[in-house]
This record gives sequence, C-alpha cells and structure tokens, in this order.
Amino acid sequence: LFYHADYVTPGWAKTKQRTVEIEDHIFYRWDT
Repeated sequence: LFYHADYVTPGWAKTKQRTVEIEDHIFYRWDT
C-alpha cells in the first residue's frame, strides 16, 4: 500500500496502480 496527499506528485506514483482517492489522499498498489 502506497499513498500521498493530492497536492504532491512523487516520482514513484507512475509506477503503481492507482486504487482510490479518500479526501486529500490518493492510494496505490503494485502493478499486477
């Protein structure tokens, strides 16, 4: 499980599968 606030864009975000957005946080999982 990975997550970050919606006001940042970490470099790793494009290598993960986006799953859900809850309030100000975006959650990801490993690509499968």
